[in-house]
Amino acid sequence: MAFSAAYRKIIEDPESLKAATAGSFAPTDRYDVWEDKRRFIADLITKDGTILDIGCANGFFLFSLREWSGRHLEIYGIDVLDEAIREAKLLLPDDRDHFAVLDARRIKEIAETSLPARYDFVFWNIPTAWNAAEHAHLVRAAAGMAGTRFIAGCYGTNSYAFDSPEWEHEREGLRRRIQEFEAAGIRFSGVEMNPTKFNQIVGWIDA
Repeated sequence: MAFSAAYRKIIEDPESLKAATAGSFAPTDRYDVWEDKRRFIADLITKDGTILDIGCANGFFLFSLREWSGRHLEIYGIDVLDEAIREAKLLLPDDRDHFAVLDARRIKEIAETSLPARYDFVFWNIPTAWNAAEHAHLVRAAAGMAGTRFIAGCYGTNSYAFDSPEWEHEREGLRRRIQEFEAAGIRFSGVEMNPTKFNQIVGWIDA
């Protein structure tokens, strides 16, 4: 797949890549590691359209999704941190008006920002500290914003040796995380664990 010149400039320089991935819970100076951690999610983008990342950090994951998916994606992002949004606007200057500061707990107020209220795709890496029962209403609200597919991510720390008991325990914890949201009334259309050695899981809801 041919990447854009702007994307290649980042991924071909280890220091630039490390800085770009630092805000995505996956800091690395190796592009193959970054791909192994996140690229499988791009397969869930099934058509051209708009996509919102809730908790977008510096926007590099969105940038990567657009490059990896091979789709024409109009990207949008919100984050609770002013600094993260400033970094996203610097990283993606052509899309700078597509980012806004907003706490995910106020996702129902997104129309009060400069951003649209609905998208073809919505992605959300749900905070691990959130209680599924208490926050399921926010997940339902976010899913309702997606005209095609809502994708929920849950990421492990990936701090354990591959195939160790600790690694497997973390992986099982991610499966339970999805089950907790299902028990709270979230009905996923599908669930997929990262097929590489890294511990991430996604569940999606098709509109």
